[in-house]
Amino acid sequence: MTTAMKGELVVQRLESLFGQVRFNDDFWRERKEPFWLIVDTILSQNTSNANSGAALRNVLIKYKTIEDVFLANVQDIAHEIRQSGLYEAKARSISASL
Repeated sequence: MTTAMKGELVVQRLESLFGQVRFNDDFWRERKEPFWLIVDTILSQNTSNANSGAALRNVLIKYKTIEDVFLANVQDIAHEIRQSGLYEAKARSISASL
């Protein structure tokens, strides 16, 4: 099973639990990595779509691959996602999700 197919299964599971799931961007499908869906979800907690979307764009510009995120330290991730609020906790969550 490809990672894109696994990502689709995650979305289906979320929809079975919470109803239809809508994302502003389906960038994770383009990159064929559900990890980016997890990052998007973490960033969306307790903030506006505008702020989480801006933080996500910063992450995607800085980190081209999952390995780039894995190699980054938590403080660097936190710097990129400041707009999302609670950025230190979110950076730790992103790092721990790898």
